[in-house]
Amino acid sequence: GTTTGSTLTLDQAINTTPTTLNTAGGAVSLTAGDAITSTATTGTITTTGSVSTAGAADTAGAGGEVLIRHTTGVANKAITLNAAIVASGGASVEAADTGGGGGVVTILNDSGTISVHNITSSGGVSGGGTAGNGGTIQLKTGVAGNTIAQAGSTSLIALAGTGAGTAGTDGNLKVISQGAVTLTNTGNDVGTLAASVADNAAAFSYTDASALKIGTVSADGTAPANLGSLSGIATKGGAVTVVAGTTTGSTLTLDQAINTTPSSAVNGGAVVLEAGGAITLQTSGTITTTGGTGGATGGVGGEVFIHHVGTTANAITLNKAITAKGGAGTTTGGNGAVVTLQNDNGTILINAGGAVDVSGGTGTTAGNGGTIQLVSAGTSAAITQTGTTTAEALLATGATGGSLKVSSSDTVTLQNQTNDVQTLAATISTAGKSFNYTDANALDIGTVAAAGSVSAPASPAGSGTSASRSSMSGITTAGGTGGDVKVVVLGTGSSGTLNVNQAINTTPSSAVNGGAVVLEAG
Repeated sequence: GTTTGSTLTLDQAINTTPTTLNTAGGAVSLTAGDAITSTATTGTITTTGSVSTAGAADTAGAGGEVLIRHTTGVANKAITLNAAIVASGGASVEAADTGGGGGVVTILNDSGTISVHNITSSGGVSGGGTAGNGGTIQLKTGVAGNTIAQAGSTSLIALAGTGAGTAGTDGNLKVISQGAVTLTNTGNDVGTLAASVADNAAAFSYTDASALKIGTVSADGTAPANLGSLSGIATKGGAVTVVAGTTTGSTLTLDQAINTTPSSAVNGGAVVLEAGGAITLQTSGTITTTGGTGGATGGVGGEVFIHHVGTTANAITLNKAITAKGGAGTTTGGNGAVVTLQNDNGTILINAGGAVDVSGGTGTTAGNGGTIQLVSAGTSAAITQTGTTTAEALLATGATGGSLKVSSSDTVTLQNQTNDVQTLAATISTAGKSFNYTDANALDIGTVAAAGSVSAPASPAGSGTSASRSSMSGITTAGGTGGDVKVVVLGTGSSGTLNVNQAINTTPSSAVNGGAVVLEAG
């Protein structure tokens, strides 16, 4: 019904799995005008497809579509799922067969919150042939303040089928919410994620068990569950936190943009990304946390923390830009943010297109530049910048220029001629490893204050590592052959000064040569 009291309680199981081979599971659509609840353990929904037929090249049945929808009949009523939904594809039984694809599962609340339990929409298991593709899970709320969360120790799973033979394609998670989204259980496991959060300052948090792509999830579902294509992650000033798994194969790939720029002159939302595997910004995978505009003073840029954690070496690679500038103000621009790239074991690569910009916002008086922090550790942990244009530069300009702080166990090469910061400090901890930096304008080798305030989620959802880095002064290497320092300022006149306000030290800790120091300015 559509009136108060028209609740829907799923107390016992719904099962539409067919007995006929090669047949999709039946669809399930549950709609009510008041609250919708499923009962723990017993209130399950199963729409798994049937297995394939033996003796020919067949495709097993796909998972049946599931829609659970609360309409606006009674405002602000919750969908609370306390039991599992399984809409997986049927298994293939022999080498010539293909597993069924996972179904589309949509939880749609036109007015109210969503709390999900286990939802599985995986492809059918391969019997030596081709595994089925993962399906799509869609979660949507429709009114301001309506949040999305999940019950403890539950999982959203949309993976390709397992088994021998040809692999399928992992499935998708699409989230369209008004209020904050918290999906941080460690058992979550999908291939591609896209999300949009509409309320001002409402946050998005997601944890995945393995490799994850922030990409495009195509339109899917049958009306009224037909939700359009969605790319990347967007908030209006809300923080975004995404964690992939802790193993070396748990890569995190940004194929589409993350944008937390607010709709008014307030601060941009922070972005925290963490993974046990390689982290790569590519294709259209920019990160933008620029402060909002429209006020006398622009908003401050949102902090960015990208962290590779683990004992196996993997790279952090920027092929697309991070923009964490202050917002424009009619009087004063907002200040630039703190951006920290921290690789606990591996390299940091700033490639063509991978600029990091923490400049102050424009205004009658510009905002101050922010701070860029680059941190790498391990036996192969070089920090390297390629390219020669501002599209891959380190930028921290403003009324008071910003800072660059570098700490590495390996050689650092940041020689893009368009780099532009005001204050530089660096430490290289391994003998024979050098520090090399080029700047376009006036530069101080000085003290860079402690910076960074955000953290990865606490265990088990993340490592709990903080982006905070202590104050650092001057430039230090561990000397030895190759343990040199080279700093070049390309500007001329007052724009080409190089001030050494703090010490440069290349003295080794053992009886080897001290590192050379080369300073050049226009």
